[in-house]
Amino acid sequence: MLVGACACGDDHLTELNQNELTTWDAKMTKLMGVRFAGYQSVEV
Repeated sequence: MLVGACACGDDHLTELNQNELTTWDAKMTKLMGVRFAGYQSVEV
């Protein structure tokens, strides 16, 4: 996870924000409120 945070230009996981996160799992989109990166739209 820290590697992902660093790839976004952040030094720590706590600096990640919702705009830097995405998921391929439609359930996680609804649960966490992050963007969906799949091929279908998901109603949040």
